[in-house]
Amino acid sequence: MQPCPACAGRGCEGCRMEGLVELTAADLPDQGTYQALLAAEMAAHGCWPVAGGWLDQTEICVQAVLAARRSGASN
Repeated sequence: MQPCPACAGRGCEGCRMEGLVELTAADLPDQGTYQALLAAEMAAHGCWPVAGGWLDQTEICVQAVLAARRSGASN
């Protein structure tokens, strides 16, 4: 998550009054940077890029887990 560029983190319709927007691959200079940030976020939750870890999961599974974590559903 990053501060909303439209409202500088104050909250607006674009960020649903949260002041934050999700960083996506389209916002980054290349796919490698996105993958590095994804790896850091997954590692922060104890999920490592090893056999049986997130590297063995489909992209949709990884995105679903991240969405749940970001929404607080898995706290």
